[in-house]
Amino acid sequence: MSKINEHIDLIVITLGVLGLLFLMCFFGSIDTSAADKAVFLDIYTAKGNVGRMLIANALAAEDIRSSIYETIERSDSWYEVETWKKRLEEEASYENHLKTLFGYIPTEEEIQLFLGIVQAECGDTEPEAGIDCVVECIARRVRDPRFPNTIYGVISQRNQFETFTRQLQGSVPNNRVRESFKRTVESGGERYPGILFFTAGRYNAYCRPGFVIGNHYFGYMP
Repeated sequence: MSKINEHIDLIVITLGVLGLLFLMCFFGSIDTSAADKAVFLDIYTAKGNVGRMLIANALAAEDIRSSIYETIERSDSWYEVETWKKRLEEEASYENHLKTLFGYIPTEEEIQLFLGIVQAECGDTEPEAGIDCVVECIARRVRDPRFPNTIYGVISQRNQFETFTRQLQGSVPNNRVRESFKRTVESGGERYPGILFFTAGRYNAYCRPGFVIGNHYFGYMP
């Protein structure tokens, strides 16, 4: 019985190597990233199938994936890899959007601080458009060279946000604020171009008046 198993293993390995060589010859050179290779190796080694592991190494290359994707037998392991790659791609996209919005990639603590100040400024009464504009305004200050270049630096700047010391502690962002932040991150924060000021009930004496949404008066740099 063990002899039969050995022969089967040898056949599987041989087929795997031949399959890999065929793919390499047919599609040209393979430039497999270390990250892709490591994940495929981990998953297929766990399955104990050396032949599929070797072929998986080749399939990690994007040119091969795109060419024969629909013809590959998609096992549970393949779905695991696809899920992993999709998650990494989404995280990279999210970080790129954050960098576009703020000029750098803030930490999770900074994002929570940002959401807290938006909640403190808007409360539960401002309309959706007003919350969106507040989110854009504060984020735009962070990436504007005329203001501090971090979230904390902007919201703690002297004489700028009274809510930072008066209301921020204990301010829990509601779903409307979180959804507004998500929309602004995805849009790049340019639905209200140039807005750098907002004040409740009146225009900031320093700004060039813009427009009013809800109880907030939004303005531009003079």
